Amino acid sequence: MPKLTTTEIMELTESEFNDSEITNLRIIIYEYSKAIRALVSGKHASYELNTGQTSQRVTRLDLDSLISTRKLLLEELQTRESAAGLNRSVVTVQPDW
Repeated sequence: MPKLTTTEIMELTESEFNDSEITNLRIIIYEYSKAIRALVSGKHASYELNTGQTSQRVTRLDLDSLISTRKLLLEELQTRESAAGLNRSVVTVQPDW
């Protein structure tokens, strides 16, 4: 995915920028999830986490940090999707007895 230049970012509308940020967050969350799955499976002692912005080698010792960061990224994604009107309302039905 090509990175936007500063000039291109300045030309984006707020909606376009938010959509771009949502896409970027989804990619980063996906990469964190892959790293977590690889390390939790026990098949790998280390994993190359490449978010498209940074690349780093992580190990099982980094799992708590990876999970914590993914949680924060998911919260940010939810906030941005909500602001963009992308979250669907959930209706919970409970019996009245």
